[in-house]
Amino acid sequence: MDDLERQIDQLANFIMADVDGEPCKNEGAVECAIRIIKHQQARVKELEGALGGVIDDLHRRSFEVDSDGVKILNISNGVLSKAKTALNTQTKE
Repeated sequence: MDDLERQIDQLANFIMADVDGEPCKNEGAVECAIRIIKHQQARVKELEGALGGVIDDLHRRSFEVDSDGVKILNISNGVLSKAKTALNTQTKE
């Protein structure tokens, strides 16, 4: 068995053992990996957009004031930073 075959076998074994619900189609390990990666990339973009909208909304609301001029919502930079860190962690997995 050459190095390429060993790598493909290793990929197939990883997918079968460590990727929930996979393999779900009758395809080779490489095709399955490509499909999974494409799906995950699309999901990350979707989550980035959703999180970005939430962060923008929270940031806008952090500057809203009531009739007495008092901030009614105070979103710290720490909260926004934690959200961004969580997103970055998800994209690396």
